[in-house]
Amino acid sequence: MKKTILLLLCAVLILASPLWAEPLNPRQVPADAKWLVHVDFNKFAQSEIWALINQEISEKDQKKIDAIATLFGSDPTRDLFGVTLFGPDANEKNAVAIINGRFNQKKLLALLALNEAYAETEYNGQILYHWVDEKDNKAKVGFFATESLIVISQSESPVQAMVDLLAGPADPQPAPLAASLAKAPKDAIVVMAANGLNQFRRSEKQNVFLQNSKTIMLFAGEK
Repeated sequence: MKKTILLLLCAVLILASPLWAEPLNPRQVPADAKWLVHVDFNKFAQSEIWALINQEISEKDQKKIDAIATLFGSDPTRDLFGVTLFGPDANEKNAVAIINGRFNQKKLLALLALNEAYAETEYNGQILYHWVDEKDNKAKVGFFATESLIVISQSESPVQAMVDLLAGPADPQPAPLAASLAKAPKDAIVVMAANGLNQFRRSEKQNVFLQNSKTIMLFAGEK
């Protein structure tokens, strides 16, 4: 179990490749989002589950974590604050990841520049970074919205839309999905939601419960 948790923590950092979780910020959710998953690592770090996992991290595991911290400039067990994933449909190329944390931007960009497909473009005053993930051989696009907030997708258009959203009004009209997330308990560690489930229907044989549901939400925490 401890190896799985360690690999998961490291994978989030490495696969995000460059990337504070505060509670989910509805302003960061675009109006066309139909599904969303948010994990608050700050709350998870305060849980008894994490305390138990932390006790299982061996000296050998800690050396690996320290090595990752040296390479990326961030400790995945302390500097990753939260991850939010969302998308307008079931196409993974349109999905967006927002990752909050403490990161060494210079180190991350230096590592990213080693990628053979590395390139930079500019959009609405933001530098967009392009690369190909060597693990899944898929193109990625991302930008630093702030020093502690990075946005990543497999396509450029969702990233450009996020640039426009974050540069827009401080209190935009809440997206339908974001508005429903106001029901989430303040102590929720994981929040999952999907709206307009009929759009995700792939066959008429699908579960009757899903066929007759418009919105589904799931909250997970610790009591």
